[in-house]
Amino acid sequence: NWNQIDKSLPNEPITLVIPASNHGTREVFQEKMVEAGCEAYEYFKSLDKDAQKKACSTFRKDGRVIEIAGDYTETLARLKTSPSAVGVFGLSFYDMNRDKLRVATVNNVVPSEKTVLNGTYPVSRPLYFYVKGEHLKSVKGLPQYVEYFLSKKATGKGSKAERDGLIAMSDAERAKVLADFKAGKTVK
Repeated sequence: NWNQIDKSLPNEPITLVIPASNHGTREVFQEKMVEAGCEAYEYFKSLDKDAQKKACSTFRKDGRVIEIAGDYTETLARLKTSPSAVGVFGLSFYDMNRDKLRVATVNNVVPSEKTVLNGTYPVSRPLYFYVKGEHLKSVKGLPQYVEYFLSKKATGKGSKAERDGLIAMSDAERAKVLADFKAGKTVK
């Protein structure tokens, strides 16, 4: 219960509403919060790697952890009916629903575009876009598609991708990635 964490909190059960295991946000939550939290306990350090993975990825089945297979609106609906619950959302959904949600900080850092970009908010990850080099010559239109994907129109400030939740690279960073692509530089 909440009061077991802090006596000033209510004697209400803690319920966690999280995305199902097939959701990208769940993957980030699992890696950056759950697994990182597990590593802090001596008990887990005494387990072999397989046992650690199982212990850190198995959630309670008693109704205290609710996995949502749908979108974030379903998670929001669950929170409305259970005021003592905590939900896990992507930043863009939170930004669009600030009037309905209260954000929790991590290490006293508020999640925002700025804190994600500068790396101070720890519960995020970059999006990597890979193209097989040999396909650039054999798949018609692939180089043009990559250039489009790296354009401001597709993934820059104000793009549909940004409106859908992607935090855009700076113009300078995107220009460097595009120049590297055009120069044939590869990342291994």
